[in-house]
Amino acid sequence: MSMKATDHPSPTNRPPPERARAVSKRTHLLGVAIAVATLVELLAFAWLCAHGRESFVRAVTEPDTQSYVDFANSLLHVTDGPNESNRTAGYPLFLALCLLLGGRQWFYHVAIGLQLALNIALTAFFWKFLERLLGKLHPTITLLFSGVFFIGGLGTALQVLGDFQAGFLFAILLYVLLFERKAWSTFVGGAAAALLVLTRPSFLALPTVLLLCALLMRRTVWRIPATNLAAIAALSLVGVGLSLARDHQTKDARRTSFLVEHAGRIAYDKFRLGVREQDDQRVFRDEIGLYAGNVYDELTQTERNKYALLTLLRHVQREPQRFMVGWLRTLAKYTFVPLETALAVLTGGLYSSEARSWPRALLFVVFLPVWVLAMIPPLQDRTYLPHYLLSLLFMAWILGYSALCSGQGERMRFPLLFCMLPIAAVNLRSIAIASVTGGCGRLKPRPRLIR
Repeated sequence: MSMKATDHPSPTNRPPPERARAVSKRTHLLGVAIAVATLVELLAFAWLCAHGRESFVRAVTEPDTQSYVDFANSLLHVTDGPNESNRTAGYPLFLALCLLLGGRQWFYHVAIGLQLALNIALTAFFWKFLERLLGKLHPTITLLFSGVFFIGGLGTALQVLGDFQAGFLFAILLYVLLFERKAWSTFVGGAAAALLVLTRPSFLALPTVLLLCALLMRRTVWRIPATNLAAIAALSLVGVGLSLARDHQTKDARRTSFLVEHAGRIAYDKFRLGVREQDDQRVFRDEIGLYAGNVYDELTQTERNKYALLTLLRHVQREPQRFMVGWLRTLAKYTFVPLETALAVLTGGLYSSEARSWPRALLFVVFLPVWVLAMIPPLQDRTYLPHYLLSLLFMAWILGYSALCSGQGERMRFPLLFCMLPIAAVNLRSIAIASVTGGCGRLKPRPRLIR
């Protein structure tokens, strides 16, 4: 009499009662984790509120915040005329909702409260993403990296800036690219891609990066069907078009464009043409005029963009070493900076990156192994090499581009946690198995992920 496969239960073929108990245990652990995370956020929110409205606003805002708020106000009060800042509409739309709910007096509190609630949902989403991508991890590993993700989200959610929204939308897009193939989920992924472009201009190259993602995933079970890719790319192009239209609408009022302003910021950050960034923008525009042989104000927008790039390129050619050293230093900072924003906000700005105090050094030591594990190829479990390459692609794109200007810190890395932390979890699982088996053990057989 031959034995059936079900006569010998395996971790992937358990009898229904045992499987139900395992699922119930994981669900219970997730519920406890979410409860603890919610309590932490409630305490943080209450701590900020206890110091009064002015202290609350001062703690959660940055110099860039006011431009987002002005744009949100212009969306609600069209009679005031169009907003002249270079901000895109993604995050101001969210702030406009907060203004409707909380009014001018309390909309900062509403914005932070909504972002904290979304951080709880995003943390649970990341927990499920880990389990679906990596299988049934040991609860300690799942809890550890979900906790790291929660802390990163907490620091970003405590700021009235568009970075948390960008991370939230990027997580939805990545999940749809890897797992979802239905029409409605493809539309959701495409809508997230369009809003992502409208939230952060650094994602303007998203349609091109989506093509590279499809090439990386083409020989795996995560292969992206051409129709899904085309639909998501088309919707992301809508976001690109709206973003460029916004820049074109405001360029005359600002006497410049996003390209000229960004090239000027890079020149200031890497070459320090002026004493302040405002002076540097003026100096940079004067250089554009000299290079073009005409006064800057008399140049067309096309000529301004053209000579802005040529002027920046000339600076790079004159001092290539200075440019590369500055870029690599900022890139390393964005890659390995500790999760310190939550502490900085909750201490009312007393704890800053300039302080270089012992808490910053301690946080750096605590979180450094996480970033190192995320950078190591998963050689013991090579089925995840495509995901590792995908993670490197997003890091090279987002961090590499963002490193052209400094001063942004860990908030530029937050969207990447969704693809970096699973790699760290794979490597930690391999290390744990090797430590138990003395380096001679092998991972349990997994479904074939590479064709």
